[in-house]
Amino acid sequence: MRNSAFKVGGLGGAAVLHVHLPALSKPDGHAVLVDLDSDRVLTTIDFQSDYQPVLSPAVSRDGSRFYVLEDDQRSVPKVLSYKTATNTRVARETVTGFDMERGTGLTMGPDGETMYITGVNYADDPGAFLQIVNF
Repeated sequence: MRNSAFKVGGLGGAAVLHVHLPALSKPDGHAVLVDLDSDRVLTTIDFQSDYQPVLSPAVSRDGSRFYVLEDDQRSVPKVLSYKTATNTRVARETVTGFDMERGTGLTMGPDGETMYITGVNYADDPGAFLQIVNF
């Protein structure tokens, strides 16, 4: 049994929280936002990444932002930010400058202000790495 609506206590009664799931459509740089209550696609987001691989969708704690890790294996990895209300990119919120050559994964921390980015280096100091970014 799957239940994707949760009761949240609040002043003056309870509210229902509807759960939406981001899902990537590889390799074309698109994602769909799925409403788990109705099992339907709410919208499609075009990352305008010129067919760059986008990985690890993550949603901000308040639901206002959608993040993806972009790594085309030719330039530096970066985290792109999108407004969920309009599905538009927020360029000033792009995160770069990681201490790794390739990005492999992205997770948002429970505080909503921390990103955990995993990646690898091949040339200098080879191995797997975790970088923690507070924003």
